[in-house]
Amino acid sequence: MKRHLVHILKILIPLCAILSGWFLPAHSQPLVFPLVSEKTPHFWLDAGFFNQDDQVRIEFYYSIALKELNFSSPADDSLASFTLTLSLQDQSGASVFTDTHTRKARFNKSALTDETKGVVDQFVLSLPAGVYRLQARLTDMNAEKISLLTGQVSVPSFPKELSVSEPQVAISIRTDAAGSTFKKGNITIIPNPSRRYRYHNAMLYLYYELYNLEPTEADSAAKLSVIYSITDQAGDTLMLMPRQKIDRSGRFSARVAGLDVRGLEAGAHTITVAVFDSLTGRSAVSAKQFWIHQPALAVQLLPMSPEDVKRYRDQIKYIATHDELKLFDELDPEGKTNFLLNFWRGKDESPETPENEYMQNMFSRIDYANKNFKGRENGLNSDMGRVFVVYGKPDDIEQYTWETGRKSYAIWRYFTAGGQHSFVFVDRNHEGIYYLVHSTVEEEIKNYNWEATEVKREYY
Repeated sequence: MKRHLVHILKILIPLCAILSGWFLPAHSQPLVFPLVSEKTPHFWLDAGFFNQDDQVRIEFYYSIALKELNFSSPADDSLASFTLTLSLQDQSGASVFTDTHTRKARFNKSALTDETKGVVDQFVLSLPAGVYRLQARLTDMNAEKISLLTGQVSVPSFPKELSVSEPQVAISIRTDAAGSTFKKGNITIIPNPSRRYRYHNAMLYLYYELYNLEPTEADSAAKLSVIYSITDQAGDTLMLMPRQKIDRSGRFSARVAGLDVRGLEAGAHTITVAVFDSLTGRSAVSAKQFWIHQPALAVQLLPMSPEDVKRYRDQIKYIATHDELKLFDELDPEGKTNFLLNFWRGKDESPETPENEYMQNMFSRIDYANKNFKGRENGLNSDMGRVFVVYGKPDDIEQYTWETGRKSYAIWRYFTAGGQHSFVFVDRNHEGIYYLVHSTVEEEIKNYNWEATEVKREYY
């Protein structure tokens, strides 16, 4: 009888546990972000949780590579259309949030083989801490394809003492995007929903928030400090940044950071933010995982004749570092192809858009330089060409043509928030090639007596 009772209990206890919620079915286990959908069109989804009074501000970030979408035709003016619906239910099954994004993306041939180019956006909502049922549904309108992500989301609570949110990992942090969807205060945080960063070509940007800071007198020596560290999968510390001081300005503080992670090998890593309060002796720690991945080699090599290689090098020589140019020179054709792809990707100031606006702007400047300036070889390889490519179109130009006793010269002026900068060019040999002889920019050539030494002709 006793043995029979034990056998019944072995059956009933797990059954009751499942019915009462002690054990959740596999599909209801808490989701571990970031997530990627199994079916096409594939999309990434990540989440960030931030303290907001008695609730939690939740940010769901998503990204869709253009190569996952179907375009109406392979033409520059064709569009891909999709909707992404995100919904949440509480434990009783009641809907607590539903929103749908309808977006269009313009055809971009290069982006169709580039997983880093696509659409990035986010949903923002507030809910009490707890467990919710999530569904994210992506529909490709042109192909009528649907992909889903579902599961349980655990929304954490925050303690009443010193605490820090999980760091949000980002592609970039800017201060020049008024009205941006990703704006937090006076800065714009472009999220990285996949948390993937390119091997040997990455900056890891962070945003995090500090809560329940103890107020101090204005002249108090009690400071907050933060330490950033990065560990690998084995828990070994790969990077440990020096302790940094933080000025406290109230009970809340939003912080950003940018870490150079180009030295990290491919694989999973964890960034840890540790905050210390010398006033109370308390500390708070938060961490998030991210990945460094080795991109696939270029599908098709770029043309690599000696003329091609010189043209590629000329396109980057004014904006690349000495070490980058040295590396480019040493690589084989396959390495040069991948170097150029990664170089321009790394310069992209708006990775959330299909186009690489920075590269397009540079190529436009190069084209203008070749068409409008004269050099021994071409306009790009002239002083005027270099300055135009590096600094852009001048805000003001004074042009003085040849006259008796004086050579032709030009003064370019740039007006910036930091003041005015100027460049002086002189046609030394009366052949239309202008040489830079003086500039007010710190790292440029200086000759404050340029008018007497460069413009005045020695013969008439």
